[in-house]
Amino acid sequence: MALLEQILMRTLSIQKYFSHNIARLYLLFFTLFLIILASTGLYAAEKEIVNRELKIKIAMIYNFSKFVSWPDEAFSLNNNDFILCVKAKPYIFDTFKNSLKEKVVRGKLVVVQPIEINSSDQSKCHMSYISSESTKNQNEVLSRYNESPVLTVGDSDGFVRQGGMIKLFVKNNRLQFEINLKKSEREGLKISSKLLNIASRVSR
Repeated sequence: MALLEQILMRTLSIQKYFSHNIARLYLLFFTLFLIILASTGLYAAEKEIVNRELKIKIAMIYNFSKFVSWPDEAFSLNNNDFILCVKAKPYIFDTFKNSLKEKVVRGKLVVVQPIEINSSDQSKCHMSYISSESTKNQNEVLSRYNESPVLTVGDSDGFVRQGGMIKLFVKNNRLQFEINLKKSEREGLKISSKLLNIASRVSR
């Protein structure tokens, strides 16, 4: 009888041990599930913020074109379209294309095209944007626009110093910009005083 009681007690102890550890295992899996779920939610929220900021930047770049006048010869090669050349990562380039689809500048349809590093002909561009994430060969690209009426926009450090015309930057959680007026005038572009007045800095 005593032996049966010992066996029963040991069996109950083993069951209790396994039940306790299974419960702990379930708790561990549940905790990991919550962590993964929270991380996914944070990633999605962060991605949404990045996309929203990018779209705001694209809208600002598009609006720049409303305050700039190009010489007539700038449209001699392509009189129907306004060409915006973009050097950026694929998701940024695609967002440009989607955001500016069917947009118009001075009666001309905006066409977003990639900047081809291996191509020597960039004269078709009326405006260009070089992302801070794609600054490789930036000097080379900017040098191609010398003596060409191409409005160059970027957001990398030293962009204006390297010959860019408009640099975007964030200050006090606001998207701001500086203008290299001397460079733009040298290339035959006329920037409206309305845009100059709201720029954070103007290099004359």
